[in-house]
Amino acid sequence: MPEYIPKYILKRIFPTDCLKKVQGGVEVTMINVMSPIKTKDLPPTCRNSSL
Repeated sequence: MPEYIPKYILKRIFPTDCLKKVQGGVEVTMINVMSPIKTKDLPPTCRNSSL
């Protein structure tokens, strides 16, 4: 399994309007284009962290 995600895949996962400012923080929209991704499989910096 690669240690990185190619740029063309990232562009499909994160659409151009994927970030949205909401009350109390930021909302991120991800589109799963490959296979199921569990929260525990995401790097710690991508998980729900306080900004």
